[in-house]
Amino acid sequence: MHALSLTRRKLLELASAFAALPVIAEAQPAPSGTATAAPPSESAGSAVIDVDRARAAPIPIAIPDFFGGAGELAHLNHDLAQVITNDLANCGLFKPTNPAAFVAPAQAFEQSGVPAWHDWQAIGAQALVTGRISGTNGDSVRVEFRLWDILPQQQIQGTAYTTSVKNWRRVAHMIADAVYQRLLGEQG
Repeated sequence: MHALSLTRRKLLELASAFAALPVIAEAQPAPSGTATAAPPSESAGSAVIDVDRARAAPIPIAIPDFFGGAGELAHLNHDLAQVITNDLANCGLFKPTNPAAFVAPAQAFEQSGVPAWHDWQAIGAQALVTGRISGTNGDSVRVEFRLWDILPQQQIQGTAYTTSVKNWRRVAHMIADAVYQRLLGEQG
């Protein structure tokens, strides 16, 4: 028996396809001289599947500026977070939280090792991406990120990348892909 696996992306595709069916059916008149099926009667026990109310709401996610980047790397704190935010927002399956709503900066958890869960729950975030930047030498940068699930209050993923400073944008896209894959279960 083949198991059917439905991801958020597939659900959205199915919902849009089903929503377009009435438009396609109306646009295609039956050829002349052909019989058309009468609509099933309500008493015939027909099943009705209503896909108009299918819900696949975007996941609320908070992506504050990374921290740790100093000197020549200071701009990367904001730039990395912005590229990740744009990537996830543009796919339509995530709803990044406005940074103005953040109660505290992400680095506030640095001493305890975990985020202040109640601060992120208060703004409606279901996931949180935090990151740290450090320079290893003049030409290299180390970017660490953690993905947190706010509801069960646990870390889902933690990964570090070391690369040339010029390659920071590619690292941001890789982080966005990792977040997408961990939260949705498919390649980003």
